[in-house]
Amino acid sequence: MTLSNDTKRIIKKAYGIILRNAFKADEQHRDVEPLIRFVEKCGFFKARSYSHHHYSGGAAQHCMEVMLWSLGNKNPEKLSSWVIVTLLHDLCNTYGFTGHGRDGEKSVFMIEKCAHFLLTDDEREAIHYHMMCDMRTLPAERQSSIKANNPFWKTMKRNDCRSAAQGSSEEPLSEDEFCKMVNEFLEGRGWK
Repeated sequence: MTLSNDTKRIIKKAYGIILRNAFKADEQHRDVEPLIRFVEKCGFFKARSYSHHHYSGGAAQHCMEVMLWSLGNKNPEKLSSWVIVTLLHDLCNTYGFTGHGRDGEKSVFMIEKCAHFLLTDDEREAIHYHMMCDMRTLPAERQSSIKANNPFWKTMKRNDCRSAAQGSSEEPLSEDEFCKMVNEFLEGRGWK
């Protein structure tokens, strides 16, 4: 599968719209513009996922699917956190780091050190440990604590697996279905 240039443009534009709108009510009043510029410049919108969505633009499409399924038509507290955790959990795909463990750690590093965007503890933890191979390096007690107490981890993990399965199946979402989901999400929030 390949993504058309039109779909890649829709994804890139939607990322900016979603991040800017979600961070209008950010509790920490973080400036999201440097992060948006970094994501645009680092090649994320051309990156492939490692074992699913393995085509140019697939990494951003995968993360967008995770966000869409995690939020749906809900408007949760800490919307900015939900958006950052889901939309950028696989940012490390940009440099082909994925599929070898420590993916979440690499994505956190890129967000905080390369884009100079400070994550909250819960955001950092959800992104860092979204891969089970990384979670298994922790003591069982710590794993249980993250699974039970991190407000983003369980939903994000479930939808990360759902999108990965969809993206590696013989019948992934069509571009039309995907673009329709993106447009409905934006229209439902008045974010067009």
